Amino acid sequence: MKSVCLFLAALWIMAGWMSPLVAHAAEAEVASPAAQDPFGQEDPFTVIEGKPQVAAPDEARLKSPSRGPQARAEVFIREFAASINDGSRINPDNRIMELKRNIGTAETRLTMSDHIDRRETVRWLFKGFAASGSYLAANGAQRQKEARVDELFADWKGDDLFASIGKRRVNWGHAQGFNPVNVIAPPRDPINPGYQTEGQPMAWGSHRTAWGSMDVILTRNFDADWNSNQNRWGLKWGGAGADTDYALYYFDGGNYADGRPYERMAGASFATVSVPGITLYMEAANFARNYRNYYAADGVARRKDDGYFQGVAGLSLGLGGRSGFFAEYFHNGQGYSAGERANYFRTADARLGNGFDPVITGDFVPLGMDRNYLLANFTKEFWEKYTFGFSSLLAGDGSSSTRAEIAYAVSDYYELRAVYLYNEGDSGSEFGNSPYKGLFEIGIKASF
Repeated sequence: MKSVCLFLAALWIMAGWMSPLVAHAAEAEVASPAAQDPFGQEDPFTVIEGKPQVAAPDEARLKSPSRGPQARAEVFIREFAASINDGSRINPDNRIMELKRNIGTAETRLTMSDHIDRRETVRWLFKGFAASGSYLAANGAQRQKEARVDELFADWKGDDLFASIGKRRVNWGHAQGFNPVNVIAPPRDPINPGYQTEGQPMAWGSHRTAWGSMDVILTRNFDADWNSNQNRWGLKWGGAGADTDYALYYFDGGNYADGRPYERMAGASFATVSVPGITLYMEAANFARNYRNYYAADGVARRKDDGYFQGVAGLSLGLGGRSGFFAEYFHNGQGYSAGERANYFRTADARLGNGFDPVITGDFVPLGMDRNYLLANFTKEFWEKYTFGFSSLLAGDGSSSTRAEIAYAVSDYYELRAVYLYNEGDSGSEFGNSPYKGLFEIGIKASF
């Protein structure tokens, strides 16, 4: 039965039957960029709470669960009931984006991996995603079904050396909600309905010494059609003490095709275990360019070519098992001030009266209409079968987005889940103009 399900999942992805998933901002808000899966896709030299994640080769070989091929398939069947925000100034009366009030989706994720040598130093991994067509795009057109390859790579790991080549994700930074230094191949934006894969084609090398580990990454940008014409490169130096973990980052690249310089990033992160179970962390990034539109009182768009700063400060508290709490403050220097936000909404009112305008709607950037945010997330597991989650995001303009979730593990293979998202704010605020006022989701996840 298990092998049949894996086979069917693989066929589903390969056949390209699916379409973009439906998601919402709150999923991104609580997503942890540092999450690992059993297939070990993280930086092999990354440390958590001062302890190397990778055991010594002999120890790793003895403890490794990866003897022989590994495969995991997850099938999600989800139904959404949405409360459309007809008062949204970027989607008035639901006529700009034509969002549905009831949506059903089916998603499949398949991950396969294996080592090809007895010492388990050489590994390959495939990760794919597929989803059914379910909703309309911003211009009202029906989206097509979607299938994509998120990761396909091979890597080699020695005692102090690591090398990887292929298409994959790389997670930089320590933050769990906002993650400004994670610029190479960040998680897919769940509110982007268009084709957007995860992972980038890259060559990645790492060397660990007594002075820390140094990573070098070479990659190229590409779009949905795999057009790739710009080189990108990144450097990371990181080290760890008994209870600390720190790193410096730099990411740069060639000019865009139209001649504009790339928005090179220089950043740093730091984490420390202040008392057992509590981790404090900070993350900061400075970007050399800013190509976002800012609107004057007369509606004229202009760009601030100056650089900008983003920073995160947070703490996480482990409560055992799948239970935990974290809170973060995020400053986004690229966001709008109160005056710029008011000018934007006035301009949107005028321009959207004539119909869909991709420029003005595209400038409504989630978590970018303000400059300051507070995020709190709590997850509690009960009796090993029930999981309750609650998160709340407060923007600087006073609007908020709250998300509650409860999951029930029917067995080791099936889980039932219900989620409710609620956005609240006035007509001049960020979440007050979210296209959805509320979103209720029920679903089942099957894992094999």
